[in-house]
Amino acid sequence: MATRTKRAAGDDEGERILGAIRQLARALRLFDREAQARYGISAAQMLVLHALEQDQALSLNAVAERTATDQSSASVVVHRLIDAGYVTRTARKEDRRHVELRLTAKGRTMLRKSPPPAQEKILEAVEAMPSRDRKQLAGLLERFVDGLGER
Repeated sequence: MATRTKRAAGDDEGERILGAIRQLARALRLFDREAQARYGISAAQMLVLHALEQDQALSLNAVAERTATDQSSASVVVHRLIDAGYVTRTARKEDRRHVELRLTAKGRTMLRKSPPPAQEKILEAVEAMPSRDRKQLAGLLERFVDGLGER
C-alpha cells in the first residue's frame, strides 16, 4: 500500500474531498439504518418502491434504470420485495417472457408512511446543478473510482 506523501502547506483539497465522501457515506448509512429500524426494509428496497410508485407497472430493466443500478442488483432487491409482499410480478399477456412489476396494497401503504429515499435526494441535488457542473462531477467521480480500482 502506498504511503501518503507530505502535503504542501494549505493543500487541503484531499481532506475536503475525504470529508465530503464521509458525509455522503454517513447520510446513506443513516438512512439505511432508519429504513431498517422503522420500516423493516433496506434503503435500496425503499428506492425501488418509490420507483414503482411512479408507474402502474415496470419491467426489471426499467426499475434498474430508474434507480441508477445494474439489472442484477435491482433483481435481488425486487425479489426481496416480492417475498415480503410489497411487489407482485406478473407475465405480460402478449409476451409471457416479459415480466411486469407492480406495487401491492402493502407496498403502497409502506410508501405512504415512509420518507423519500436518500438516493432520491442525491439525484435531486445533482439535477439542481447546472449541466456543465453535473458532467464535470460525473467525470471526476468516475476517474476517482477508476483510480481506486473499484470498477
